[in-house]
Amino acid sequence: MIAPIPLVKVLKKSAGLVQATCITLIPLSIFGCNPPEPEHLIIKDLKEKVSNFYESKSLTELLRIKTVLAGKELEGFCVLGAYEGRVTPDSDKVIPVNDFLGKYRLVGQENYWHLIVKTSDGLRFVRFNTAKTPLISPRPAYEGKNCVATRSIIFSKKSVLIGGAPLLGGGGNKKIVINVQPGD
Repeated sequence: MIAPIPLVKVLKKSAGLVQATCITLIPLSIFGCNPPEPEHLIIKDLKEKVSNFYESKSLTELLRIKTVLAGKELEGFCVLGAYEGRVTPDSDKVIPVNDFLGKYRLVGQENYWHLIVKTSDGLRFVRFNTAKTPLISPRPAYEGKNCVATRSIIFSKKSVLIGGAPLLGGGGNKKIVINVQPGD
């Protein structure tokens, strides 16, 4: 059975505060409600490191991640851009992530991209807001796949002109974007 996906975001006003509620009716997402994130699977320190890296001004520095989750060595990762809720069968063979995505209803939307990380403890993820940490798109494919088995992730930044470059995050005429590549 397919799990229902939020359809409509309803705003309620209660005691002067606006509260958003997602209503799940059918397995179709139109307005971009996000199901609650499984808090125990989010890598908060990695999100903070990448966000701080993005905010730094230097385009020449790199951020290399080899361990996550209190010293757990990295075994691989997957990058899912906007509107990507699954990886290709070839990518799923590298890191079996599609069942994980379905179980926790991690659905790519215009405003988010996901980094799924594999360690010996299993799969964990980080959801990045494209307005705050834009990802270059189309992002690099790793031998035609969304996933790669590797011992480190290298984050770099590029400056791109918005003119003809496809870019998640939009914004002014020039934008700094994150590029994610496998390390050694």
